[in-house]
Amino acid sequence: MGRLQSRKTGYIGRFDLFHSADSIKTLASIEKKAPNAVDFLIQVNIGDESTKAGIGKEHLPKFIGDYLSAGLTKTRLCGIMVIPPPPAVPEDSRQYFREARELFLSVKERFGEELPYFSDLSMGMSDDYEVAIEEGATILRIGRAIFGGRH
Repeated sequence: MGRLQSRKTGYIGRFDLFHSADSIKTLASIEKKAPNAVDFLIQVNIGDESTKAGIGKEHLPKFIGDYLSAGLTKTRLCGIMVIPPPPAVPEDSRQYFREARELFLSVKERFGEELPYFSDLSMGMSDDYEVAIEEGATILRIGRAIFGGRH
């Protein structure tokens, strides 16, 4: 994961969904370079970890307000993505997934009509995806469970 560098935003049009938006400046750059509409998720740093990218959960409403005010027409906000701190056991992720679901629902309630594509909650990886599903995930990242670990 990590931050998308501005100089690489021209490549984003090749993908169906950009999972780690955390800057209006980056979205504006994508807007200028992408030939077609680009769907994206806002990366929220749900565990307030200094080692992870994403906006703080307390900044989510302002970020969305700034996005809506920017008048970007080729980027479409489709939801949020979170990666909790690495769990010792899958159940350790539940509090973060529950908080992410509550954030997601609060955005839908507050901005619903202004965000017609806002429908995805991306959370859960190979170690905790079952808990993520129980807490409302619509997108999972389970590559290691399918393909095995990196060698």
